[in-house]
Amino acid sequence: VMPNSPAHHVPEPLALFREIARLAGEDAAVLVRDLFRPDTREAAVATVHRVAAGESEKQKQLFLDSLHAALTLDEVRTLAQSASLSGCEIVVCSDRHWSLSRKRHA
Repeated sequence: VMPNSPAHHVPEPLALFREIARLAGEDAAVLVRDLFRPDTREAAVATVHRVAAGESEKQKQLFLDSLHAALTLDEVRTLAQSASLSGCEIVVCSDRHWSLSRKRHA
């Protein structure tokens, strides 16, 4: 199961995590990657300026909105646990992304 950047688009992320857990069952590999929410508005704005400097104002605003809608790592951990999505590693994997991964259990 490998959704890419879905969590900041859904109004109820727990439903998403439960569906991932349902689809993956106990054995399937899982890789979820999404944006993480910066600690401050200033940090989010700095990320937009760094990453999307050449984009239109509309694209910059959409990116900023996505950063504000993104989850924190603690929220991802809580959601995974609440959804009974076990055996997962949750890490920051870039300057603006987290990933949740689990290897396939044979």
